[in-house]
Amino acid sequence: MVLLSLYFGMLFTNWGYAIVDGEIDQQTDNALFSMWVKLIAQVITVILFTLSVMIYMCCPERFI
Repeated sequence: MVLLSLYFGMLFTNWGYAIVDGEIDQQTDNALFSMWVKLIAQVITVILFTLSVMIYMCCPERFI
């Protein structure tokens, strides 16, 4: 599951180079901001998911 989430993170943040008509697209400045926003959102999501699972494991009688 961790490897799958890392793979999806790579896909959603467009890591790598876009090749258009055989040439590498050099417009990475705009993509860097989008990459960091999506990466931070993914990290926050993973943290919230981990916390929710850990809380349920520590306090099974408590309803969230």
